Amino acid sequence: MVLIKSVSETKLKECHFSGPIGRLSQLSNVCDSGEFDAAIFDETGVFIIRNVFEAATIEQYRKRFYQLYVKQGTRDKFNHVSMECEDPQLRSLAKNKKLITIMSKIFGESLALFNFRFVVKDENNYGAVFAHNDVCYHLGFLDRVSAFVPITPVNPRNGGMEYFLGTHKFGYMGDAGELNVDYLESGWPSIAPSVMPGDLIIMHSALWHRSGTNFSKEDRVIADIHFQPANDPSGSELVSGEWETEYRFPHHKTQEFFVRSRISRMIELENEVKALKSQISQLSVS
Repeated sequence: MVLIKSVSETKLKECHFSGPIGRLSQLSNVCDSGEFDAAIFDETGVFIIRNVFEAATIEQYRKRFYQLYVKQGTRDKFNHVSMECEDPQLRSLAKNKKLITIMSKIFGESLALFNFRFVVKDENNYGAVFAHNDVCYHLGFLDRVSAFVPITPVNPRNGGMEYFLGTHKFGYMGDAGELNVDYLESGWPSIAPSVMPGDLIIMHSALWHRSGTNFSKEDRVIADIHFQPANDPSGSELVSGEWETEYRFPHHKTQEFFVRSRISRMIELENEVKALKSQISQLSVS
């Protein structure tokens, strides 16, 4: 089941983002299928493929995840739903033949990983995630996708994601943060699919998306496998074909690439504010 929504009719006086709403609305009915269609995905930026993996296959990964990560997993301090994964057994999902076949329809035979992680909403973190796209948090080229593999049932009630169709066509937005969906043209279509273990969601990294609160008492666990073409120098691991670039760089220590940056300046300003607060506190005590 896919819950189809549209952006609120309550708008700012001027619409800043417009597009082919009619065509996107029609495509919202066909971007959920048992067979992947690359042409529809190119238009919508998201596609749900049903029953890609055998139930027994996903069950093995679910057991392995709970064995390793529920008690021991380290969450990203800036993104509490995110848990990086280095376990070879879990990461082997990225080389699943059915998954590679689908990815090759987007990028060709030579594929690389950018990263592999789990996004989890459970009793430790169950809150909503604001509307955003992912390219502002990545390095390298813009041609990249996330393959979301649900390890548990995922639906709007337990914090499943909502996708704003076609918004990947806007590309990089110039900054990172919460996107204002009210700037989209009235009636802009979005979908909030309910998926089961064995299903697969493919999302372009520039697509606007968000997720709701997990109101259920059940965990929501999704493997987020980030694919890109093998000609991107930011690739971390080749999964099929051959490297198609002579240029490579690591992406796990981004800030070391800069002598000075917006982020480093923000850290400096934050430290200055903390120092001033400390001084004021000391003066008030004395």
